[in-house]
Amino acid sequence: LGFAFTMVTGGNDTTTGMFGGAVQLLTQRRDQRQLLIDDATLIPGAVEELLRLTSPVQGLARTTTRDVEIDGVTIPAGRKVLLLYGSGNRDPRQYGPDADEVDIRRDPRQILTFSHGAHHCLGAAAARMQSRVALEELLARCPDFTVDIDGVVYAGGNYVRRPLHVPFRAAA
Repeated sequence: LGFAFTMVTGGNDTTTGMFGGAVQLLTQRRDQRQLLIDDATLIPGAVEELLRLTSPVQGLARTTTRDVEIDGVTIPAGRKVLLLYGSGNRDPRQYGPDADEVDIRRDPRQILTFSHGAHHCLGAAAARMQSRVALEELLARCPDFTVDIDGVVYAGGNYVRRPLHVPFRAAA
């Protein structure tokens, strides 16, 4: 039962976080939105880019199982470390000098949104599918929209970036 609860709540945070952030990005970058409207085959790749930039789960703590050296600093076994997925997803060494900008034609490889390795999110495929369907439906039914960026309210906490309120307006 606990595992099922984790899947449901985790999936909700990821999907609502991505979608809430995506409509903001697509309001700010209408050129990117228009590319998706003109060519819906770009949507699956755009979902990866939007998941990369929105990083609904900002990071999680882990415990080192052995001594690890990073840039000449040793982190001893048994220490807690905070992995910041949101920061890693904007690393210009991985995604180029425009890593902070949305580019729905970018092919963002190895996004950290769903963690990596043994801790990779079990619901990643479901979250991607939900995000893709939501974006397809939004753009098909309501291609002309705006979000009042200044009115967006986020949930508290350090680990999940999920909007509680997104002032969304569809054009008539």
